Amino acid sequence: MTATYKNDGIGLEGTDAEFEELLGQAASLTSEEAITELVDCARYGESDAIRAICDKHGETTINNADAATAPFVDSKNPSGNTALHMACANGHTHACRLLLSRGANHLANSSGNTPLHWAAANGHEEIVKLILDEPRFKEKIDVLQKNNFGRSALTEGFSSSNTKLVGHLLEHDSAEEDRLIGGMKKEDVTNSDEADAALNEDGSVKSSETGSSASVQVIHEFDFLREETSVETEDKKEIERSGGDDGDNAAVDEKKKTILIRELPIAHADDPFGAKPEEDTTGLGIWAASLVCARWMASEKISSRMEGKSVIELGAGCGIPGLAAAFYR
Repeated sequence: MTATYKNDGIGLEGTDAEFEELLGQAASLTSEEAITELVDCARYGESDAIRAICDKHGETTINNADAATAPFVDSKNPSGNTALHMACANGHTHACRLLLSRGANHLANSSGNTPLHWAAANGHEEIVKLILDEPRFKEKIDVLQKNNFGRSALTEGFSSSNTKLVGHLLEHDSAEEDRLIGGMKKEDVTNSDEADAALNEDGSVKSSETGSSASVQVIHEFDFLREETSVETEDKKEIERSGGDDGDNAAVDEKKKTILIRELPIAHADDPFGAKPEEDTTGLGIWAASLVCARWMASEKISSRMEGKSVIELGAGCGIPGLAAAFYR
């Protein structure tokens, strides 16, 4: 007997006979039962069962709390988790590919967590890349989108300690430098006209003696621990992975530690190094890579290793990583 199933380019994991049996079981399910089975099967990575359920019920539409109608594959459980949430959280790559091929969308659950949030939090690098590379999500994915607890997929990626995973997130178009720097206090900001007026003809910055009407600067306030949560118990982690009610994962109060950095304009930006060493202005500005490094330095895992050590920082703009290493240990 040859199994009949939609040709989506993703093969069966079991035999044709086993799949025919799954089709029969799926056909006997009510719509509500099929939704429950779909989400549960995704949690455990049972791809052939997912396929059978979608083959028998995939043409129907369902009512989600946040949408009038939605495709069956986007059905949600009481916590607002879809099958894609479950497959991503538990590292089931094959199931993720199958769900994406059936049109699964990248939706947030009732706590604001997307499938990308959960894949990043659990260190599933291959699935993170799969989600980021999905053509249907190209204009929709935002790695800096925060859940209800102020945590983005990028934040969750840092927590996973998987450097390649973090690299994929940082390479995404939504991880723009301005947005990485965003969310900080800015004081003494001058407009572009004031900035131009404070530069000499050669592009160097005027001193107060040369007639600058304002100090051209931006003061940033960084709180590199603002999105950290308390250390979760294994029970709470399992609740998150399984898609249960994750409402208890709200961030707890942390000691507020912030770093103030004054950023000056980079003169002659087309050639910031200048002709002489003293004309190098690259150290006046904040570079996005230094913010990423500072986040690592401020994290509990890394900062605890800095105790009693000397840190030499070379070429990091305004010196934020070195300051973070000293400040947060």
